Amino acid sequence: MTPSSTEEAREIGGTRAGVPQPLLWIAALAVVLRVGASVAVSDFREPRTWESGRIAEYLVGGQGYAFDWVRDAEGKPTPSALMAPGYVFFLAAFYALLGLPGAYGPIYMTQALLAGLACLALARAADATLGRRPALIAALLFALAPNLIYISTQIIQTNAVIWTVPLLLWAWAVHRNSKPWLVGIAAGIAILCEPPTVVLFACLAVGMVLEGRTERSRPAWRRALVAAGVAALVLSPWQIRNQLVLGRFVFVKSVGGFNFWIGNNPHASGTLFLRPFTGTPRKMVSTFPRELKHAATSEVELDRLYLREALRWVRANPAAFVLKAPRVFWYFLWWSPDYEKNHPGRPPLWPLKVYWGVCLLLGLLALVRHYDRARPFLPAIAGVVLLGCFYAFVFVLPRYRVPFELVWFCLAALPVERVLSSVQARA
Repeated sequence: MTPSSTEEAREIGGTRAGVPQPLLWIAALAVVLRVGASVAVSDFREPRTWESGRIAEYLVGGQGYAFDWVRDAEGKPTPSALMAPGYVFFLAAFYALLGLPGAYGPIYMTQALLAGLACLALARAADATLGRRPALIAALLFALAPNLIYISTQIIQTNAVIWTVPLLLWAWAVHRNSKPWLVGIAAGIAILCEPPTVVLFACLAVGMVLEGRTERSRPAWRRALVAAGVAALVLSPWQIRNQLVLGRFVFVKSVGGFNFWIGNNPHASGTLFLRPFTGTPRKMVSTFPRELKHAATSEVELDRLYLREALRWVRANPAAFVLKAPRVFWYFLWWSPDYEKNHPGRPPLWPLKVYWGVCLLLGLLALVRHYDRARPFLPAIAGVVLLGCFYAFVFVLPRYRVPFELVWFCLAALPVERVLSSVQARA
């Protein structure tokens, strides 16, 4: 980072107390937009809460962390790790305190407030690596992003990704040298909300090691190991719970085999749905042999059956397994063709495409024209690109791209900042 950009960073970053007024206004805008959108379109009486909400209801109702993916002989839900616990416990706290439907309104408002804090965290991360003005621009891109605003109007676990990935980026960008344990805490929390975030954390940890290649290697390795060790400690209570309750090692969620099968079977399309993407949507899961599904007596066993069938298809079709990955990676970067057909009630796709398309092109331009300035952010960039590669061999949903979007907003800010500087200089 240049001396001038370092000086700029001190005005907004972690080296000076307080938060600059422009950033506070941007964070406030992020909150207001999300509150307004929730008031306008959210369901405050009977919203769709997906699997996370169902598990939270079972938890508050005294049935434990359970789900009805597989039922026992009495028809009751069985112990589960179907969903990562972070967002489930967030919902359960509101359910327990306020009951239903009284909890829904406060949940929407809290999601908006936490998005405002995430906006601040993302700006701090961009500031520490890219400079003051790009940080403010990245925060504004976050605040105005229609896809993120829409997600805040829903009760869905992706909200937790929006909060925790900026937290991880902030801890890494600002405190990786002085407080690596804080990076570990942030990583553990993020992984407990969305396990694939471990890919991003691994790249950040490798970046911590490579960054210290010009100094003694031991301190750099030590910082990375401290971060990894603390992250493991944060994860350990849930991992122990899974081992004791489910009877085997399960890394946070018990649907790895299921997700792998969705993307690797004779009908795989790279999405949750079957081709052609027209007419009444038909989910991929409807093609799984019914006798196998009914043979499972536990969630873990069912997931193992999905994994076995997926591996059988991969062994028989290795070329198809590899060749489909570029198409699915494109779905990750853009939108899968099933989005408008099979997601009724979602916002029109064109404003989301326009906004994200501009940000995507600006980020690519930053890598080409402003590589030296983007270099400090490379571990985060590598992390989200590898995350996309991971999903390319599984399947994608539009919300899986959220970590990529958060990092890309920071990159997209660089060309915008250069244009603003040129205009200011001419004026």
